[in-house]
Amino acid sequence: MKVLATTGMGRWPFDRLVRALEPVARDHDLVAQIGNGHLRPSYPFVRHMRPSELRRHIAEADVVVTHAGNTVRLVQRMGKVPIVVAREAARGEMGNDHQVRFVETESKLSPMVVLSGDLHGLPEAVERHPEISVDVAARPVPPVATDTQVVEALEAVLDDRAGINPLWDDPTRRLSWAYSQLAHLSGAHLDLGCGHGELIDALVRHAGRDAVGVDAESGKLERATGVVGTGDGWVPDTVRGRVVHLGSRSPLPFADATFASVSMLDVLEHVWSEEAVLAEARRVLEPGGTIVVTVPRRHAFTFLDPGNARFRFPTLHRRLYSLRHGADRYEQRFVAVGDGMRGDTAVERTEHHNYRNDELVDTLDRAGFDVVGVDAANLFWRFADIPRSVLPDRFQHITHPMLRADARAFHSANLFVTARRR
Repeated sequence: MKVLATTGMGRWPFDRLVRALEPVARDHDLVAQIGNGHLRPSYPFVRHMRPSELRRHIAEADVVVTHAGNTVRLVQRMGKVPIVVAREAARGEMGNDHQVRFVETESKLSPMVVLSGDLHGLPEAVERHPEISVDVAARPVPPVATDTQVVEALEAVLDDRAGINPLWDDPTRRLSWAYSQLAHLSGAHLDLGCGHGELIDALVRHAGRDAVGVDAESGKLERATGVVGTGDGWVPDTVRGRVVHLGSRSPLPFADATFASVSMLDVLEHVWSEEAVLAEARRVLEPGGTIVVTVPRRHAFTFLDPGNARFRFPTLHRRLYSLRHGADRYEQRFVAVGDGMRGDTAVERTEHHNYRNDELVDTLDRAGFDVVGVDAANLFWRFADIPRSVLPDRFQHITHPMLRADARAFHSANLFVTARRR
């Protein structure tokens, strides 16, 4: 049989499907478009395919194996039943699980054969496709949307206040990404390590959510949006956009399952115990609630991380920091460690940790969270981050255009993960 396999042409690899096609290629006439994966299969392949070429191969194929993208509809509307494999975010195959959700819904309504997991059954599914596709072939294919329907859908998005991201110009994309994951949710939100409170402010003002922030650095909270106070006796119904100063090792002063969502943006690499902090986050998060986590990702330029300068070059770090902020400030932040923090990092830490994808996913899994989305941003941002760390605050904005361009173009240096509490 003639088999067409297409993984899509986006930036995400789909090595699971590319690998599973090896035995199919041995037994059938396979045409494979494999996108930007890391594997180089033994069978003939192309990375990308023009739309006209893709349509021709679909028309000629006896069986089409595809990811759960636009190709599904194209195959269906050409009168064929595709074998569909959804990309999964937890495997690093997509930034979120919209393909999984699409398949869960559409497999009950339109003609498709669905495979998941390790895909060991793909060769048999291809072999038996004429037989197993009969039961679903009669399902109707949704009609093509009209121009009016497209315009109405776009207008609905533009009218949706949660669809407008007030943090779109965040230079490292961290805040804008977190807002996009949280704005559409309901219930109270907790931002652990809230800093200046930008995310809390955006969620309250633009998404209509109740939110509270916690941070161990009181200096940041003094410039934050909201009311600064202690965490003792906090009642969700009385707070809207409040920020709270709390010791770096103090348990969270909230009851179990208080929050619908929690965020930890560049926090985990600083804390004294990942396990303890994630356990507290899970405790105050309701079952099925959402947690969003960002961390620096291990990549080619990790060695430029300025957060590690104080560990590797302590004398140089002391001189530069004292020159900019004064010797007294250096003593207060990096010598007098009565609060258990040396600067913004727990005294137990010996590095500003940069995570691999699988390392962070495994850490969250052990803590009782199921990862549902993985994304990343930036590559060269450290080249702007180093001067930004020594420039006076009033001049730091000059690095922002480079950071924004880097965040749009590359997806390597900052790791973003969305997960659900089990």
